[in-house]
Amino acid sequence: MQVVTRADKAVLAFSVAAAGYFAFLALDYYVFRLDSILLGVVRELLTIPLVLAVAGLFVFSVVRLLKDRGLINACNVSSALILLALNCLIWGV
Repeated sequence: MQVVTRADKAVLAFSVAAAGYFAFLALDYYVFRLDSILLGVVRELLTIPLVLAVAGLFVFSVVRLLKDRGLINACNVSSALILLALNCLIWGV
């Protein structure tokens, strides 16, 4: 039986939120070209902590995925794949 813990749900929610944030950054850079001072401040304050958090949560997600060898949890797999895609886009791998 698959057990989805609160930590798994939190990691999935954060990975989706981080993907949305970086998608907004890409859209802002390539399509919208918004030039607001407040948006620039928020962008600068959130980008570096989110980059570090995505890297750390990817490691956490993979460890949780490997810890439950017999139980493949859809929540863990989806969060690991989202965070892997974000890491590849951020770090240019």
